[in-house]
Amino acid sequence: MANDMWKRIFRHLVSEGFDVYPPGKHEGECSSYYLVLNDGGSGKVIGGGYKLFNISLYVPLNEYSEIEGYTSHIKKSMKKLLFLRHSGNDTPIIINEKFKAHEQTLEYIVMKRM
Repeated sequence: MANDMWKRIFRHLVSEGFDVYPPGKHEGECSSYYLVLNDGGSGKVIGGGYKLFNISLYVPLNEYSEIEGYTSHIKKSMKKLLFLRHSGNDTPIIINEKFKAHEQTLEYIVMKRM
């Protein structure tokens, strides 16, 4: 079931025009904006559980001032998927030396009833 949700999110982001990759598939330095969709794990709460999905965004080093607009565009697009919501847990923007990019991760959550 989690894999089906991952596929739905991935297809949605592609249909919205984002350049999206599964973990470990993008190669080389960041020359344009792209996203990596990760399974963020799961947990239990009273009466149910939850599934997390992480969207890591990568922006070329010379485009730091564009990150806020890019994240807003992603969040607006993700609101169209009614089965999940933004958790509010976004990482700080860091420099990823390996990909020569600014990186930030947005966390999304799917609540499940047990």
